[in-house]
Amino acid sequence: MRQSKYWYAIGGCLVVLAGAASLIFALYAKSPAHAAQNPTGVFAPYVDTSLYSTQITSLASVEQQTGVKNYTLAFMLNGGGTCNAEWNGDISLNQPDDPTQKSISVNINSNIQDLRSSGGNVIISFGGANGTELAQSCTDVNSLEQQYQAVISKYQVTQLDFDVENNAVTDQASIDRRNQALAALQAQNKNLLIDYTLPVLPTGLTQDGLNVIQSAIKYNVNINIVNGMAMDYGTGIDTNPSPGNMGNMAEQVGQSLHDRLQPLYSSKSSAQIWSMVGITPMIGQNDNQQEIFTPQDAAALEGWAAQQGVGLLSLWSMARDVACPGGATGSASPTCSSVAQQPFDYSKTFNQFASGSIAPAPTSTSTSAPTPTPTPAPTTTPTSTPTTTPTTTPTSTPPVQGTPQGGIQAWKADNSNPPLYNPGDEVTYNGNTYKCLRQIWGETQWAPDAPGIASNFWQQVNG
Repeated sequence: MRQSKYWYAIGGCLVVLAGAASLIFALYAKSPAHAAQNPTGVFAPYVDTSLYSTQITSLASVEQQTGVKNYTLAFMLNGGGTCNAEWNGDISLNQPDDPTQKSISVNINSNIQDLRSSGGNVIISFGGANGTELAQSCTDVNSLEQQYQAVISKYQVTQLDFDVENNAVTDQASIDRRNQALAALQAQNKNLLIDYTLPVLPTGLTQDGLNVIQSAIKYNVNINIVNGMAMDYGTGIDTNPSPGNMGNMAEQVGQSLHDRLQPLYSSKSSAQIWSMVGITPMIGQNDNQQEIFTPQDAAALEGWAAQQGVGLLSLWSMARDVACPGGATGSASPTCSSVAQQPFDYSKTFNQFASGSIAPAPTSTSTSAPTPTPTPAPTTTPTSTPTTTPTTTPTSTPPVQGTPQGGIQAWKADNSNPPLYNPGDEVTYNGNTYKCLRQIWGETQWAPDAPGIASNFWQQVNG
């Protein structure tokens, strides 16, 4: 799925919402007119973490409004080195040195913890359409397995998703390397679930996607879900935007996935194969202008998927589950659906599908190896080009507020338990008053007048 790297908007979008609110066609199967539920299926919408920056949302707050308890956090990519797992290729699993990156990293951690405290959980997804896929950067199986294990150990996750597309889905060497690493990973993490998210047509998996699954079978990877990206089918496919057409094609994707997987797993029953099927539409306006997945499509797909016993429904992405300001734009946006809808319409509809859940994190402390030291970085680090800059300021409540109600206090630094300063906070330091411009932690190296911090994070308002 196309990640909106550095569009910087998911937090702003969701905070506002939280505060204010594919071979055989399956057209013969009529979808129920009412919401249906699959007692074992899971709804886990994608959350594009590349949009986490100066705005951070609370997934626990969204869960309270929508009832959605499970989320797929995307994407983990290769970052500062030749084999180094990082959020979106630039946010370290450990404590980053950069103040903005540290803020993002800590907020991701707290979001996961808060969500689990409210009964929810997360899947972590690797890959996506942008950046450098980890299996393509790690050139040996052992180092790749270590990076996967570092993520499992850091976040205590029990389910991983691998979104393999673009040149990664045709790179046989990395496909085999990934599957060998995953087989070894499952041997060390007995309850680990592995999902594959792959490009599809209404007629099912492409040959490239089929090669990924056949490689997984060859190397004895126990696949939990094969998730079809029911979106952006491209030219040559009937994508008449008439009501119901995109929903029908998503059903065709599901049926075709079932029919393609059945001979690959001949010992499984039809019901067991259905439980391996995942379907993920891009809600609202797709990148292809003719493809519009409407709320009505969502309702039809939800009923059909529950009736069939589909294992997973998801959507791309939570930040888009809101109408665009001013109405439809005719083009895909990272922060709205470009169709008429109420906040979280799609998520609320899909959440009726399933009462299944992601396995909880282990109660005991992981004994896995600590995060490995990344391979030294090359002279340049692959990243995606920013497309917009943030225009709003964060509204999340930090664990420690820099400026108390009713007055300005002296700037404080505590590297072991730093206060978090938000935009608008004012402090005094060395006889001057400073106003916070961007969220930053109070640590000794990030004083308001420090090189690289002054003007970027703090503005002197006197003197």
